[in-house]
Amino acid sequence: MPVVRRGRVVRPEFRYNDRLAVALLGGGLHGTNVERRERAASRRRYRLFLAEHRELQKAAKQAAEEAAAPPAPAPAEPRVRRL
Repeated sequence: MPVVRRGRVVRPEFRYNDRLAVALLGGGLHGTNVERRERAASRRRYRLFLAEHRELQKAAKQAAEEAAAPPAPAPAEPRVRRL
């Protein structure tokens, strides 16, 4: 396994059961706090965009259903008017 410092390979090492190395290779510690904060803000913006998009689709669907629905018929008068 290569040992990297400041972006350069310093030396190769052979490790058989190094949990830290496995964790680092598994994608544990990526990016700085600023990058993580930016990713979190980006995810939030995207979630808000999706929520707004869903609301617009829901409103458009409701408007289309209302426009396509025929008007309700007038209530029928009783057949017997007087006894």
